Amino acid sequence: MNSLKLNSTIELITNENEKVYGIIYDIIKDKVFVAVSADDKEFKLLHKGEKLQCISSDSKTILSFKAILTDRIQSDSPIYELSSITNLKEMQRREDVRVSCSLPIEFIDKDSMQKEWIPYEGTIVNLSASGLRLSCSVNYKMNTNLFIRFDIENREYQLNAKIVYKELIPQKERSIYHYGIKFIDIEEREREKIIQYLFALMRKNKMR
Repeated sequence: MNSLKLNSTIELITNENEKVYGIIYDIIKDKVFVAVSADDKEFKLLHKGEKLQCISSDSKTILSFKAILTDRIQSDSPIYELSSITNLKEMQRREDVRVSCSLPIEFIDKDSMQKEWIPYEGTIVNLSASGLRLSCSVNYKMNTNLFIRFDIENREYQLNAKIVYKELIPQKERSIYHYGIKFIDIEEREREKIIQYLFALMRKNKMR
């Protein structure tokens, strides 16, 4: 319990994989109190007795644990009381941690984007909070500036990016290129969402 910090962001995940975001409002003995905003467009009211998977993060660490929602305190915004905390796991936060995945992505170079919006399609083969590895059949030069668009768990990301690495993968029918893509000026909220997704993905991979 000492690892949990006040005012850290926290994600509450139900058994149906529905998610509620908030902050750790208070910690009293073996109970954690989470404040959520009812104005959030993703707001979902949780109920007493629900079993939750929780992911909390601050500037240094990411923690995951299981809990039961034992009370809901009415105030300007709902405050949830979490008890029966188990399986507390901690991971050092690193921006360069890359996790293998397979996600569709659309992309276009900035010069072509000024003329017309006809994006190419490719696959994200690994992802981090600072960038991704793109697999596609398009031949770009190093340092090309891109606009990229992809979805993670029904959330769309539209980001400016730059090619910082290039690798040719020879194939019989056509060549495939792998690019190291660096995010440019990504908002902190978007970065946090990606980090939480990566942590959840790593946890799932360990369970297999």
